[in-house]
Amino acid sequence: MDGSFQNRPQVILHITLKGNRLHYVLDDAENLMYEGAVEFQGDESNGSAFGYNANGGLITDTGKGIMHIDYDDNNYPRRIQFANGNVTEYVYTATGEKLRAVHYTAVPNIEVGSGETHELTTAEILFKDSTDYHGSLIMENGVPAQYLFDGGYCKLTDGSGNANISYHYYDRDHLGNIRGVIDEAGTVEQITNYYPFGAPYSDATTTNPTFQRYKYNGKELELMHGLKWYDYGARWYDPLLVNWNRPDPSHKDYYPWSPYVYCGDNPVNAVDPDGRIIIPVHHTSSGKSYYKSPSQFKKAMIAFGKTTFGHKILADFTPKGQTIFGVRGNGRYSQYEFYLNEFDYSGQEQGASLFNGKERVDAQTQLKYDGQELYFSIIFDIQRSEYDLTETINHEFSLHLSNYEEIIKAYEQNNDYNDALKLWNSESEDMQHRDFLKTKMNLKGSSNYHKTAEELIKNNSKLKTIFDNQLKFYEKLYK
Repeated sequence: MDGSFQNRPQVILHITLKGNRLHYVLDDAENLMYEGAVEFQGDESNGSAFGYNANGGLITDTGKGIMHIDYDDNNYPRRIQFANGNVTEYVYTATGEKLRAVHYTAVPNIEVGSGETHELTTAEILFKDSTDYHGSLIMENGVPAQYLFDGGYCKLTDGSGNANISYHYYDRDHLGNIRGVIDEAGTVEQITNYYPFGAPYSDATTTNPTFQRYKYNGKELELMHGLKWYDYGARWYDPLLVNWNRPDPSHKDYYPWSPYVYCGDNPVNAVDPDGRIIIPVHHTSSGKSYYKSPSQFKKAMIAFGKTTFGHKILADFTPKGQTIFGVRGNGRYSQYEFYLNEFDYSGQEQGASLFNGKERVDAQTQLKYDGQELYFSIIFDIQRSEYDLTETINHEFSLHLSNYEEIIKAYEQNNDYNDALKLWNSESEDMQHRDFLKTKMNLKGSSNYHKTAEELIKNNSKLKTIFDNQLKFYEKLYK
């Protein structure tokens, strides 16, 4: 990985991989002198060696002084042992929600070897700090400290720990990165600029770097004991080495990429809200919008939203009172995530990789489960015209998702994803494609597709040629 300093080429990091995992990193660069600098730091050899457990979870990182990481039964970190005796312990729920972090700072002159652990005695503990997470309420050492809300946070104490309420507001960019923090009077309290993969700039453009710890993608940056990781929920992320601390729980959905890589190596127009799904464009999750849709896709979605079925499905998944593509939500199923993933991939190889290795296709609709709830996802290749996208949108929604309510009801009956999956798999994609070509159609999605197509063509007669050509394509495909 090469960089430059004052127009002079300088090798910064030498990275050695073993398979798809980091094996060793050597640092050639000089240390940064700015306050709060977030930079790679090696061990006594100015490098860092990495070790992993049988599940692929990182257990040693000599550069950070991590000698051993213990994981719980659900593969969440339970205890981090540092070389100087420092320890951090975590408590997670069975579903992966972090409830508590306790940081123990050890007295000097304790040494712990790689792969070893050391249980601190009371006499060896210099300081103990705790953070408790109660939803939006953050407790520090047992005292209410912060209340988080979407646009910022309410600080509940002053610098001395005394009760005092003050409001602080975030300035976010299109990826959800917190670029600035502003107080009630409009005073800028913190400015943070980022490298593409999330490391904060360590120069004069960043001000008051330790003022608050929620930064890239709005995630908490853990700096205690030199960790320098972002907590995404399902995994921890190292922005300096662009690497997750354990494999992607959804890695089977992204097999062309390493399970340790961030956002498919595309951090400029993609986000990963919780460490297990790549979302180039995120429309309906908790009402947040991370990126603006290209005009041709937006126009196609607006046209679909004007149809009977299009209006219904968009309204059902959009929170009540919010609007998406011109459709006002009723919130009926807004508790379930619905991801519209817009990829700008036009190459044959890229397209095939994107759609799970299939030959080049335009979109793919999926039913998923994140370990807590089911969710729906449609992946679109948007490198096409507005009219082509209109047909594809109708195809994915009306043909393949016509029974979304039945799927949800099957899931809710016993709160069992397997029940929903069984119903989903009862109609294969191939079966749906063959049925919508028949004169006498048997499946709900087939009639739904043609009815919605008629509405779209009625609103815009130019679409008729597009729909006719697409039917001819499938007739030829299924001869």
